Amino acid sequence: MNSDNTLEGGCLCGSIRYRFESTPLFVNHCHCQQCRRHSGAVFMTHMGIPIDGFSWLKGEPTYWHSKVMDRGFCANCGSTISALYHDEPGIIVMPLGTLDDADKIKPAYPIMTEYQISWLNIVDELPRHARLSPGYEHLDEGL
Repeated sequence: MNSDNTLEGGCLCGSIRYRFESTPLFVNHCHCQQCRRHSGAVFMTHMGIPIDGFSWLKGEPTYWHSKVMDRGFCANCGSTISALYHDEPGIIVMPLGTLDDADKIKPAYPIMTEYQISWLNIVDELPRHARLSPGYEHLDEGL
């Protein structure tokens, strides 16, 4: 890493590497079915990063195209690596777990909690949103 404000990450096999130097616009746990299927987990923790200040250092993801976003993965190891909302071209969404040091960024709130798995019991003080977070409701359709 270049500085304390620069974070890097990548996929499981190392074919894809990225870097960003900006503060995430949002960091949340998403419980929607697409995020569950894309990540293979019961929820996905991700961060919205401004495209300005973000760069691919090595390789780039292969994308699957849905109604509202393009979901990226490593074609070599299959790791979930990114998402691009069709209606928010200035943001790239990255899974928090792909960071080399994921402990440096903390989630702010869960979203799409109306789809949360019934047996999952998360005990924390974070504010919950039944659908998308405030300011991003327009992306709700098609998730």
